[in-house]
Amino acid sequence: MVTYITMMMMMLHRKCIAGKEQKTEAEVETFLLTLRDENRYHEDIFGITLRTAEIHTKSRATARIRMAAQP
Repeated sequence: MVTYITMMMMMLHRKCIAGKEQKTEAEVETFLLTLRDENRYHEDIFGITLRTAEIHTKSRATARIRMAAQP
């Protein structure tokens, strides 16, 4: 389970990027997905052990489906 503080930090990263780059939340999400795919961005989940490759693959696939479904 992701901690509340970690979730807040993830949201803060997105808001900072959106404000600084004048992008929508959807554009920021697409940008972060690209960085993750290129192994240039990693959201650390403190104190949690996960099957990293499996979780990342599912997370990315879900995010891509969600982004593709948006108009």
